[in-house]
Amino acid sequence: MKKNIILLFVLLACIYTQAQSTDAKLKYQEAEKAFEVGNYLSCISFLDETEKLLGQSSSNTLYLRTKAEFKIWETKPFENLEQLDKLKSLCKEYLQKYDTAGLSDIYEISQKLPEVASAEELM
Repeated sequence: MKKNIILLFVLLACIYTQAQSTDAKLKYQEAEKAFEVGNYLSCISFLDETEKLLGQSSSNTLYLRTKAEFKIWETKPFENLEQLDKLKSLCKEYLQKYDTAGLSDIYEISQKLPEVASAEELM
């Protein structure tokens, strides 16, 4: 009887985990769709939800987040030092974790970002 109860709990945990994974995949697909149509803020919002469901970021979510943040930064590149710093941090994290050879377009994005120390320099 004890084994049956333990087996039931394990089965329920697996079903719950599977459901979270499916929800995360759906949210990621929504993020991709939002990116494709140029709705970068929605893309980032869907990525936040995806990472919340997964409990962590992945190479795919970090890649898409970096691309979306870059597209947002590109519209007004010389207005927000905090956004530039965030974008540099995302590029650095992606390159360190997932692209150690620097072969992705995230490396190209990181090379396009200006090196500034203050908001005055950015202007």
